Amino acid sequence: MFLTNKYTSWYYKIIENAKTRLLTGYVERHHIIPKSLDGSDDSKNIVSLTAKEHFVCHRLLTKMTEGNHRYKMLHALGGFVQDGGNVRRNISSRQYEIARNAIREARIGVKHTEETRLKMSKLAKGRVPWNKGLTGVQQITEDHKQSMKELYAGKSLDERYGSTQRANEIKEKISSSKLGKPSGMVGKTHTEETKNKMSEAMKGKRGPQQRVVCPCCLKENKTARHVKFCKVEYK
Repeated sequence: MFLTNKYTSWYYKIIENAKTRLLTGYVERHHIIPKSLDGSDDSKNIVSLTAKEHFVCHRLLTKMTEGNHRYKMLHALGGFVQDGGNVRRNISSRQYEIARNAIREARIGVKHTEETRLKMSKLAKGRVPWNKGLTGVQQITEDHKQSMKELYAGKSLDERYGSTQRANEIKEKISSSKLGKPSGMVGKTHTEETKNKMSEAMKGKRGPQQRVVCPCCLKENKTARHVKFCKVEYK
């Protein structure tokens, strides 16, 4: 079941040490052979660990198993950042990152069976969605607007992210995420009602766009939007 490597050795050293001591204060019960790997609830298969030791042991279990066993251990490690009844854990940011990455790795490429979907649907019935009542446009407070203005106003991407390299990485990620994805308006046209709404929205306090001579078609009194698309047309 377990691989023969240094992680298995470290794991059993922690277990053997825990068997020969008496802990006081907060402790967590740990199955030496995890229940998901057919471990029993027998007292010989249970040991008391500190919260830190418990986390370390579950991380080691992901390194001393393979295949479906490792998949189960990744899910078990991810459970450390999820609500667990009376368990009160106070984990570090590094431990949180490790646990969240374990959940991510366990879910990559996994598709739920129809039976599992039905179980999930049944469990979800009657629950109040976390975002109930929060749909629609949320009101932004003036304090939040001011803080965002101070954070971003007049700053280039280089200044926002601290370096040109970091800014370029962000740009590359945004560009890569859009490759191969068609625009949401491909094959669609706005209705007259929508066009009128868009027209009205551009009026008023926003003011007219600056009008210039288009360098492509040389027509006068054209907006920046016209110039942008005219460049594409004349390429």
